[in-house]
Amino acid sequence: MRAERHTILITQLFLLLLFSTSATLLAAGPSIQFEANRGQTDARVRYLARSTQGTVFFTDNQIVFSRGQAAPVSFELWGGNTAVEWEASEPTAGETSYRVGRDPLRWADHVKQYARLVRHNVYQGIDAAWHGMDRRIEYDFMLAAGADPGRIHIRIKGARRVYLDHDGELVVSSDGREIRQHKPAIYQTAQDDSRLVVAGGFRLLSRNEVGFFVDRYDHSKPLIIDPVIDFSTYLGGDGEDQIIYSAGGVTAGNTTSVDFPGAAPARRQGRRSFIAAGVSRGFSVARAMIG
Repeated sequence: MRAERHTILITQLFLLLLFSTSATLLAAGPSIQFEANRGQTDARVRYLARSTQGTVFFTDNQIVFSRGQAAPVSFELWGGNTAVEWEASEPTAGETSYRVGRDPLRWADHVKQYARLVRHNVYQGIDAAWHGMDRRIEYDFMLAAGADPGRIHIRIKGARRVYLDHDGELVVSSDGREIRQHKPAIYQTAQDDSRLVVAGGFRLLSRNEVGFFVDRYDHSKPLIIDPVIDFSTYLGGDGEDQIIYSAGGVTAGNTTSVDFPGAAPARRQGRRSFIAAGVSRGFSVARAMIG
């Protein structure tokens, strides 16, 4: 009975994917996208981003990295303005549909995907933006003229060790896994749109708190601090997606659910089946999860 139900759902979702997009199917792998929480995960989550290795959750005050049974690691902008909301921008052609459980009222269809998340004025005069880059996640702190980079204060939870390596990269170690943040590019933009590189990097404020140091720069102009997060060694190299079928631009298989760490047991759903159709401009066009 359960197998029959899944067959019916797979057929329905295949048709949903087939008719929800007319984008050209390309061979390139999809970049990371962001989607709003429309009931597919815990209510504390505002947005989430999936990769083949795991999920990143964005709440009012934390960014949480999660993979299956691995211990979650979270980044908190300590002392930041938690009243400001995440804003999604740069919509892509992608969307995800969730048909989990038997109650259609709890399903979420055509959840739109975005390439960028922004929180404005998270510190005075400082915006924070998150976006994908080569299937990794990058975040920028965009400082208005006169804003103080010393206000930025990242508190890390769930890590056994936080340290800087000899290249100035930030390494967050947890249960034998690592989240590595490459030394940030820090720069200002000249009138001809070229970058004026500013010296600086990460600085440890305590055993689990990180900020930035920035050398001389023009305080009358905006400043960008741009690290890149490589969490492949934390989330795992083999990935969470198990591919069962792939042909003609359509892929089907099993994946982890979008369960938020610490959610109530009734909310934890385990692994789910998925169908994905196509890639356009580097982003997944359509994806459905069932269970």
